[in-house]
Amino acid sequence: MAAEKALALVVRGTDWSETSRIVTLFTREFGKVRALAKGGRRLKSNFDVAFDLLNVCRVVFLRKAHGGLDLLTEAQAEERF
Repeated sequence: MAAEKALALVVRGTDWSETSRIVTLFTREFGKVRALAKGGRRLKSNFDVAFDLLNVCRVVFLRKAHGGLDLLTEAQAEERF
């Protein structure tokens, strides 16, 4: 699993557990990406406010080989609408 970097638009966000979140992103390079952000709901997480709806953010994620949820490791907000 190689880390992929992309500029993404946040299309949807769903709470998964107490601390995790599933995010649907749209990227130019990879198309629609569904990723699990472990710890994305914590107050002091690596994801800042990048998961607000229609934010443009720079993301780093690990692609899964079998088409499951990708694993999001970093997200930084670039532009807010």
